[in-house]
Amino acid sequence: MNFENFYKKYKKIVDRELDNFLTKEISGLDTKDEFVKYCYDLIKDYSKNGKRIRAVSLFLSYELTQGKKLNKVLPIALAIELFHTYTLILDDVMDEDEFRRNKPTIYKNLKQSYIKNF
Repeated sequence: MNFENFYKKYKKIVDRELDNFLTKEISGLDTKDEFVKYCYDLIKDYSKNGKRIRAVSLFLSYELTQGKKLNKVLPIALAIELFHTYTLILDDVMDEDEFRRNKPTIYKNLKQSYIKNF
Protein backbone atom coordinates (compact mmCIF):
# COMPACT_ATOMS: atom_id res chain seq x y z
CA MET A 1 0.00 0.00 0.00
CA ASN A 2 1.42 3.40 -0.90
CA PHE A 3 1.42 6.29 1.57
CA GLU A 4 -1.47 8.12 -0.07
CA ASN A 5 -3.75 5.09 0.31
CA PHE A 6 -2.47 4.45 3.83
CA TYR A 7 -3.15 8.06 4.77
CA LYS A 8 -6.68 8.06 3.31
CA LYS A 9 -7.54 4.78 5.02
CA TYR A 10 -6.41 5.82 8.49
CA LYS A 11 -7.61 9.41 8.24
CA LYS A 12 -11.07 8.04 7.51
CA ILE A 13 -10.85 5.75 10.55
CA VAL A 14 -9.71 8.56 12.84
CA ASP A 15 -12.39 10.93 11.53
CA ARG A 16 -15.11 8.34 12.12
CA GLU A 17 -13.90 7.28 15.56
CA LEU A 18 -13.35 10.84 16.75
CA ASP A 19 -16.87 11.77 15.64
CA ASN A 20 -18.27 8.68 17.42
CA PHE A 21 -16.32 9.50 20.58
CA LEU A 22 -17.48 13.12 20.70
CA THR A 23 -21.08 12.18 19.88
CA LYS A 24 -21.04 9.68 22.76
CA GLU A 25 -19.52 12.22 25.13
CA ILE A 26 -22.06 14.89 24.20
CA SER A 27 -25.03 12.53 24.52
CA GLY A 28 -23.75 11.37 27.90
CA LEU A 29 -23.43 14.85 29.39
CA ASP A 30 -25.06 15.03 32.79
CA THR A 31 -26.13 18.64 32.55
CA LYS A 32 -29.12 20.65 31.54
CA ASP A 33 -26.95 23.68 30.88
CA GLU A 34 -27.41 24.55 27.22
CA PHE A 35 -24.20 26.59 27.19
CA VAL A 36 -22.13 23.54 28.14
CA LYS A 37 -23.79 21.53 25.37
CA TYR A 38 -23.18 24.39 22.96
CA CYS A 39 -19.47 24.38 23.86
CA TYR A 40 -19.22 20.64 23.28
CA ASP A 41 -20.97 21.00 19.94
CA LEU A 42 -18.48 23.72 18.97
CA ILE A 43 -15.59 21.41 19.85
CA LYS A 44 -17.13 18.57 17.84
CA ASP A 45 -17.63 20.80 14.82
CA TYR A 46 -14.17 22.32 15.21
CA SER A 47 -12.61 18.84 15.31
CA LYS A 48 -13.91 17.97 11.85
CA ASN A 49 -11.87 18.23 8.68
CA GLY A 50 -8.45 18.12 10.28
CA LYS A 51 -5.55 16.61 8.36
CA ARG A 52 -4.97 13.94 11.06
CA ILE A 53 -1.24 13.86 10.27
CA ARG A 54 -0.33 13.13 13.90
CA ALA A 55 -2.73 10.22 14.26
CA VAL A 56 -1.86 8.73 10.88
CA SER A 57 1.85 9.04 11.77
CA LEU A 58 1.16 7.05 14.93
CA PHE A 59 -0.53 4.29 12.91
CA LEU A 60 2.32 4.30 10.42
CA SER A 61 4.93 4.04 13.18
CA TYR A 62 2.99 1.25 14.86
CA GLU A 63 2.60 -0.69 11.63
CA LEU A 64 6.27 -0.22 10.70
CA THR A 65 7.29 -1.76 14.03
CA GLN A 66 5.23 -4.85 13.19
CA GLY A 67 2.22 -3.84 15.26
CA LYS A 68 -0.80 -5.86 14.25
CA LYS A 69 -3.61 -4.75 16.58
CA LEU A 70 -4.33 -1.21 15.41
CA ASN A 71 -7.29 -0.95 17.78
CA LYS A 72 -4.70 -0.89 20.60
CA VAL A 73 -3.33 2.45 19.41
CA LEU A 74 -6.64 3.98 18.30
CA PRO A 75 -7.34 5.57 21.73
CA ILE A 76 -3.86 7.10 21.63
CA ALA A 77 -4.48 8.44 18.13
CA LEU A 78 -7.75 10.03 19.28
CA ALA A 79 -6.04 11.52 22.32
CA ILE A 80 -3.37 13.03 20.08
CA GLU A 81 -6.01 14.59 17.85
CA LEU A 82 -8.01 15.92 20.80
CA PHE A 83 -4.86 17.42 22.32
CA HIS A 84 -3.99 19.01 18.98
CA THR A 85 -7.51 20.46 18.77
CA TYR A 86 -7.07 21.84 22.28
CA THR A 87 -3.81 23.55 21.30
CA LEU A 88 -5.47 25.10 18.23
CA ILE A 89 -8.38 26.39 20.32
CA LEU A 90 -5.97 27.80 22.89
CA ASP A 91 -3.91 29.42 20.14
CA ASP A 92 -7.03 31.04 18.69
CA VAL A 93 -8.00 32.40 22.11
CA MET A 94 -4.51 33.71 22.86
CA ASP A 95 -4.23 35.40 19.45
CA GLU A 96 -7.93 36.38 19.32
CA ASP A 97 -8.14 34.70 15.91
CA GLU A 98 -11.60 34.70 14.43
CA PHE A 99 -11.14 32.23 11.56
CA ARG A 100 -9.39 28.91 11.07
CA ARG A 101 -9.91 26.61 8.10
CA ASN A 102 -12.13 29.34 6.64
CA LYS A 103 -14.60 28.92 9.49
CA PRO A 104 -15.24 30.98 12.63
CA THR A 105 -13.13 29.83 15.56
CA ILE A 106 -14.54 28.71 18.89
CA TYR A 107 -13.17 31.96 20.26
CA LYS A 108 -15.28 33.97 17.80
CA ASN A 109 -18.40 31.86 18.40
CA LEU A 110 -18.12 32.21 22.16
CA LYS A 111 -17.39 35.92 21.89
CA GLN A 112 -20.49 36.46 19.75
CA SER A 113 -22.58 34.29 22.09
CA TYR A 114 -21.34 36.20 25.11
CA ILE A 115 -22.04 39.60 23.52
CA LYS A 116 -25.49 38.48 22.37
CA ASN A 117 -26.46 37.17 25.79
CA PHE A 118 -25.18 40.09 27.84
